[in-house]
Parts: sequence; structure tokens; C-alpha cells
Amino acid sequence: MAKKPPLPAVMLNLTIGHWVARLTYIAAKLKLADLLKDGPRTAAHLRQPRAFTPGALPCPA
Repeated sequence: MAKKPPLPAVMLNLTIGHWVARLTYIAAKLKLADLLKDGPRTAAHLRQPRAFTPGALPCPA
């Protein structure tokens, strides 16, 4: 029988899984794949065509 992982490791895996799911959901809602289909873009460039609210995609000054 396989040894069970320690409880803190289980909790960490659940937390990381939640983060990945949320990031995937947000990327889908923002349609980032469509915006990046022609290659990499800066945060400032991504902000323009989608009319994101200020601060939605932080851009270094």
C-alpha cells in the first residue's frame, strides 16, 4: 500500500491547484489567448484594445 503524503503537502497541493484554476479562469475571461495569438505583447499593449479598467494589468512606469 502506498504511503500517504503528509497533511501539509496535501494542503499545499490543493492551494496551488486552486491558484492555477483561478488564473486559468481569469485568462479565459480576459481572452488573453486571442490577444497573444500574434506573439508576445506588453501589459500596456494588452490594456489598450480590451479597455481594461486601470490597474487590471499593472504596467511598470
